[in-house]
Amino acid sequence: MTYVIDNTANASAVTNLDFTETLPAGFGFGTPNNASTTCGTATIPPTLSVAGPTITLDANGTAGFPAVAAGASCTVTVDVLASVGGVSTFTSGELLADFTSAGKASAALDVVAADLNIAKDFLTNPVNAGSTTNLRFTLDNFNRLDPVTGVAFTDDQSVL
Repeated sequence: MTYVIDNTANASAVTNLDFTETLPAGFGFGTPNNASTTCGTATIPPTLSVAGPTITLDANGTAGFPAVAAGASCTVTVDVLASVGGVSTFTSGELLADFTSAGKASAALDVVAADLNIAKDFLTNPVNAGSTTNLRFTLDNFNRLDPVTGVAFTDDQSVL
């Protein structure tokens, strides 16, 4: 997910930027979340935090080292994971530019999920060389209207 903070039409720099967004239910941040920002400067770096379902930007600057320069833009980027299908709306909290509200950002994301999904994971990981471990297969039916019957699968993993 990328937020663009656009100051290109403004002849003045913005010295302070603040916003927070809490993700809707069914969404979380990636592991790693790869959160990054181009807001702020190396001299006065911003604080970008990702905790629980919330991302927060706090970019404090000065006239010489603004959060976003006059006529420029900056971005905040973070990896998001979906555990639900369908259309979800993301709406940030107020963007505060020099402590004045510049409004909220909103966008819809349509997550297409296959009706049937299979995942596998090792129950013991890591495992010592020469030892054995168990696999767990998880089947999820995302079709809320129809049951799934007669499911079969093969795991053709070669053993070294």
